Amino acid sequence: MSNNHDPKLPRDPKFPTHNAPRVWFLTCATSPMGISLCRQLLDHGDYVTAGVLPVEFEKHEDRSAEFKEFIEEVGERDNWRARLRVVALDIKIMGQCQSAVAEAVQTFGRIDILLCCHSEVIVGTVEELSQSSRTLSLIQDQFETNFFGPVNIIKATLPIFRAKKNGHIVLLTAITAHLGTPGLSMYCASQWAIEGYCDSLAYEIAPFNIKLSIVQPNMEVNVLTHKISSAPPMSAYAEENNPAPLSRNILSGLLDRIEGTEEPTTGDQLHSNEVTALYPPLSKPMKERLVAETVHAVAAIGGHDNPPARHIVGFEGVQTVKEKLKTVSEELEDFVECSSAVDIEKHEDISISSQSPAQRRSFSGRFFKSMAVGTPEQQHTPGLDTALPTPHGSPSATSRAPASASLKRACDCCRKRKVKCDGAEPCTPCRKASIKCAYLQPPKKKGPKGLRSARVLHALRTIDNDASGTPMGIYDHQHQSPFGTWTWNSAGSPPRSTQNPEQVLPPPNVSYPPPTSIAPEHQYPSQPMPTASSTYQPQTHYNSPPQQQQPPQQFRPDLYRQDSHHPYWPPHNDLQSGPELPPIISPSHSEPQRQRLSGEVFLPYIQLFFQHMFPIMPVLDRQVFLDASLYSDSSSMSSDMYCFLCAICATTVVQLDASIPQPSPLHPHKPTDDLFAEECLRERKTYDWIDSCTPLAVMVPFFLFCYYGNHEQSAKAWHYLQECITFSENLNMDDEQSYTKLDPVEAQWRRRLYWLLFITERAYAVQRRKHTRLHASVQLPAVFESEDPQLLTGFVNLANLFSAVDDSFVSAWRGSRRQSLCNEAWLAKTQKQLDAAALAVDSSGGVSETQQMDISVTREWLHVLAWQMGVSNGLIWGRGEGGMRLDYPIEVGRRVVEITRGAKGMALDSHGIGMEQKLSDIAGCLADVLRCTAGDTSSTFLEGKQYLHTLLQTLSSMRGKESRYLKPLMSKLDGVMGYELSNATLPLPAETTATSANMPPVTSAGNDFLMPGGGRYSFADSFGMLRTLSMSGNLGMPYLDAPIQQGPGLQNEWEQRRESGRVYDEYETKAMGHWMGGQQVQQ
Repeated sequence: MSNNHDPKLPRDPKFPTHNAPRVWFLTCATSPMGISLCRQLLDHGDYVTAGVLPVEFEKHEDRSAEFKEFIEEVGERDNWRARLRVVALDIKIMGQCQSAVAEAVQTFGRIDILLCCHSEVIVGTVEELSQSSRTLSLIQDQFETNFFGPVNIIKATLPIFRAKKNGHIVLLTAITAHLGTPGLSMYCASQWAIEGYCDSLAYEIAPFNIKLSIVQPNMEVNVLTHKISSAPPMSAYAEENNPAPLSRNILSGLLDRIEGTEEPTTGDQLHSNEVTALYPPLSKPMKERLVAETVHAVAAIGGHDNPPARHIVGFEGVQTVKEKLKTVSEELEDFVECSSAVDIEKHEDISISSQSPAQRRSFSGRFFKSMAVGTPEQQHTPGLDTALPTPHGSPSATSRAPASASLKRACDCCRKRKVKCDGAEPCTPCRKASIKCAYLQPPKKKGPKGLRSARVLHALRTIDNDASGTPMGIYDHQHQSPFGTWTWNSAGSPPRSTQNPEQVLPPPNVSYPPPTSIAPEHQYPSQPMPTASSTYQPQTHYNSPPQQQQPPQQFRPDLYRQDSHHPYWPPHNDLQSGPELPPIISPSHSEPQRQRLSGEVFLPYIQLFFQHMFPIMPVLDRQVFLDASLYSDSSSMSSDMYCFLCAICATTVVQLDASIPQPSPLHPHKPTDDLFAEECLRERKTYDWIDSCTPLAVMVPFFLFCYYGNHEQSAKAWHYLQECITFSENLNMDDEQSYTKLDPVEAQWRRRLYWLLFITERAYAVQRRKHTRLHASVQLPAVFESEDPQLLTGFVNLANLFSAVDDSFVSAWRGSRRQSLCNEAWLAKTQKQLDAAALAVDSSGGVSETQQMDISVTREWLHVLAWQMGVSNGLIWGRGEGGMRLDYPIEVGRRVVEITRGAKGMALDSHGIGMEQKLSDIAGCLADVLRCTAGDTSSTFLEGKQYLHTLLQTLSSMRGKESRYLKPLMSKLDGVMGYELSNATLPLPAETTATSANMPPVTSAGNDFLMPGGGRYSFADSFGMLRTLSMSGNLGMPYLDAPIQQGPGLQNEWEQRRESGRVYDEYETKAMGHWMGGQQVQQ
């Protein structure tokens, strides 16, 4: 770098003359540059809205101290106080951006200049930033701060500027947008991204008289005045091994030499083995000296009538950029012959060589720009040049020439390919090359010299084929539009000018979509809606799309409503995914296509959901989904919304079943829940639902899980549960820090959804002996700030209950760590944790009856599961305490009977198959205890039979019909309750020494139980039978996925609902052999 220039810093920040006071909006007023600029603007007489990040005041006192001093200075000066407005602003959150802009307009009436000056620096090589999820999150934070944040605030401000036909956007970046800096790869990438965005935006907003300027100071201005984060260094990129990435060492040395620090050790933090973040501790004079030039530049060009599109600040920055551009130019010249040495048609090469340099103009990237400013006649006429706006709105030189003086010029494609054009329409070269001919781009005065690659011709042919779907060589000579026949009509069919039927066929390489033929019972011909006197026609529930009309715009309703006490919060449709994928072009328009269900069929089932099931799953907004306008037109719904409505309706139908009257069926021969589920799966095949990562996309597979779970299709249910968990992980819902970046209202809804998934996965994993992926790693949703604190109280209590089912509980229950975990102390601790959760529920009070049933029955069910683990590990005693007793299921049965006695039917039925499974598990354990202690006439066991009888009565009328678990449960009771169902009783062992070898001697007569014939089972015999059932996976109610028909006249058998996770050693296998007879013990 040249040393001939020694700039004197700081310069005199003298302002240029401006016609009137300006209204500024600063996105980061707490930075040294923001504070210095605010002082100068207020002293000049301008108005300033200063955005501040609240977290900087909460966690970084040093960062906020100088801004607090500035605020005190403002309070002492009357002429400043009325011209400064401080607003809370996190530019990463769109809602706060819109709220801050609205507050600024409400305060000062307008915004003239938007200054995006928030930045953040991440230090680390590409590999260093890819070592862990924590370093990968640094990359995400980098782009959210440096790219998506400015995009958010610009989008929030553009409507204000457009409305008043004036405005100036100033973006503060760095010269790294021109350079590549080793060790700052992601910082450079984010700067390049936002500058490319703004370069394109400048042309889009020029017709509205909105200017855009990019200010590029030296890199240290941004680096040393904002937060610096550092990834742990790798030895491979140490200075002695790789001298290239010197940014870390340079910054470390610079921070260590900062004046005013007592112990110059700040730079050592950048070499820490942990992720670190710091604000450089600059002294106040040093800060002012560092930012003086940049402040002067920003204040000078802000609101200027003709500001520069890009302004590089400082002599060093200018010299560095010049050197970079010189290098690029030299490399271009070195390889220009190689780049321009190929073309397909030699006669075109000859024609090009005969052209003058002025004729060989480049094809501008602003191909479609003139469409926005020229009239249709101007766009259509080849000889008329259309004026193009410059980025700042001034007309181009071509607009000054009169139309009569315009000469014949080359078409757009010939100019792009650098071939001689005859000016015809279409021209001869385009006709020979089988590409479309158009005259839209006005001629340019400058452009690169030399030939173009043959890829240009190939690209133009590809565009032609992709747009029209016609084979090469077929060309319509009628010029129907500015693009010839490049357009599609409203129905998505080929252009009307194509008359030959053969031209409609796609080329051979077009992939056909899957066949959409429909079975006869699924075909619903479109007919008019019947009158009140007509008979029921199921096909009227489907929408028939209008023919030859523009397809309606995709309607994306808010997933959650806006917060009522903040009118400027944005609608939550920004949670939705990007635009829908374009529809697949079918090669035959006569192929039958399935129509969507009519939107009106969803609302009755959504109302049933909120009436009976919402207390269990409080993850939807009533005001959004009970609004009838949402269901007015299903064809305008997004695919995500349509799939979600189908899935939740399918779950509502199958879960409530026959417990309440439901709307009329949609199909005379197909269950309504199956119809909704099939429609959901069909719609999912029409779009890329994997990339649609939104909370709505999480709930679609969740409700499919509920649907298949209620049908006892465990494999499919588990698949969809894992799918929705994967979606939640992609949304970082398991990361507490991710919620701080969200709109507060949206964050609360997402917390509810995450905890619903947590509860569901824990419960289903225990039922099926599966692994778990979610953990209690995020805060519970707020109760008192919610729309219904009573409802959220019950939901939070249920979440606390399942928090007691930790990883050790799941591992012990699955059998993978049973021997190492399940001892007497652990079992007692687990039972006490469940009791503690129960006390919290009882003390809270005020929950609905539906939630009370869920929490209380689930708690007793978990008690029974813990007791089963104690049985299988020999931890149950005849007269133990609490959950360690042999007759503990009788006590649990008593509590369950007390809980369910007098409860409304819907309080139990609304939980679906889950409540049946829990009650049958409890009843099954109680039945096994009574079988293994058959003959006992004590009051405890006689009461146990009464409790079992009550549970059987409850299961006999679940959801309006007999539970599917009742018959297999009664088959366990032969000889206990007097039911006449053939099921062999568990045989007595030939010898009991093996099973009782590890148990203490039982000498008390009170530990013996009467046998049916009048004798007594010993405690050892009773416990041995229970342990055998538990270790073989048969204790409780582990059966019933689906009945297996054995043949005519034979008894049905039942598949296991959950297999035992225990792997038995040789000793246990030998001990179990006496109880299992000739059956094979699971290995």
